[in-house]
Amino acid sequence: MENQKIPDITFIIVNYNTYKYTIVAIESILRYHQDSEIIVIDNNSPAEDYKLLKSELNDYRIKIIQNKKNDGFAKANNIAMRNVRSQYVLLLNPDCELNMPLDELLNFAKENSGIGLISCKLLNSNGTHQPSIYKRNSLIEQFSILSGITPLASSQDFTDYSSPRKVYALRGAALLIKKKIFDEVGGFDTDFFMYGEEIDLAIRLLKNRMTNWYFPGTTITHHQNKSGEQFSDKTFSYRRKSMLILFKKHHSSISYYSLKYFQFLLFSLKYISIKICALFNSSEYSNKAKKYELVLFGKNDE
Repeated sequence: MENQKIPDITFIIVNYNTYKYTIVAIESILRYHQDSEIIVIDNNSPAEDYKLLKSELNDYRIKIIQNKKNDGFAKANNIAMRNVRSQYVLLLNPDCELNMPLDELLNFAKENSGIGLISCKLLNSNGTHQPSIYKRNSLIEQFSILSGITPLASSQDFTDYSSPRKVYALRGAALLIKKKIFDEVGGFDTDFFMYGEEIDLAIRLLKNRMTNWYFPGTTITHHQNKSGEQFSDKTFSYRRKSMLILFKKHHSSISYYSLKYFQFLLFSLKYISIKICALFNSSEYSNKAKKYELVLFGKNDE
């Protein structure tokens, strides 16, 4: 691949036991960008998954990197980015499919200086619109989400998806960024194993006087959580720990410690109540306790 012409864009896909989805994603890329460069970084998938992946991706345009350990989504992307030769990079989830060329998205990025991250309109598997813009969450909103008063989706911005606009942060399913900018801000923070790293990156770009944009002229289908669902028992823990990291980095100390101790108290009470109920019906309640155990006592390292 080193002897080939440097393309306008490189696609990075992190694979973890998502062989079938990764193949579909790559097929969609090559359908519209035959001269692109694709880097697939495998996060220590089971041997059979990796073997199938390698056998299907015998193409000079595709570089496969195998990590010996799963250190998370953020670190994998940082490793892959070291191998990028193009000016622009699209960080693409393995459960995504391109529906059209990315020419309009790329042109918009090139014609507007000061852009940090930019993403397009995301579609669900059935073709309906998938919200992908995040707003800044206050401490009160986090209390409300944790308490179950408002859903997790309340952290999203539902105001306007009809036209290009500047945004606070974007969902990480399909993010376009200049390699130079990604490197200048230090890439993803590897304290995030899964979830939250794209919001952190967006905030750091804003602090560096750059802008993040939503561009609806291009669409990509996102078959949600096909990689994350493998960690179904741990997803809750990843999300909560990532939110604490975000608050520690980008909110006041008072807000961070308030969220941390409120979360600990709330989850401790829920855990204790579940364990008491399990004394009378262990089969029903033992699994419910697991997600709180991971947040309160466990480590998510793979």
